[in-house]
Amino acid sequence: METAKKRSLLQCIKIVYDTAKENSLDDALFEKIDGDLKELSRHLEVSKKQAFFLANFFVICYNSEKESIMTLFKFDPLGYWKFRKHLEIIYSNI
Repeated sequence: METAKKRSLLQCIKIVYDTAKENSLDDALFEKIDGDLKELSRHLEVSKKQAFFLANFFVICYNSEKESIMTLFKFDPLGYWKFRKHLEIIYSNI
């Protein structure tokens, strides 16, 4: 099995999102994706909890046909700047 350290940033995001999509937020879920969360948190320089939410946020924004990330932040432009660095890291790996 491929270890999280050998996966790309986007592969880790996909695994976190796909695993979380159909599960409740219990300890078993976080144990299952711990390696991927560690790798994401290392890349994004955030905690594992923040990496979890950023991964899911990114996929939801990326898959959205009606909304863009900028549109999501139109009511809170400072929210965008708070996560700008992290989103740029993710987008640079596409």
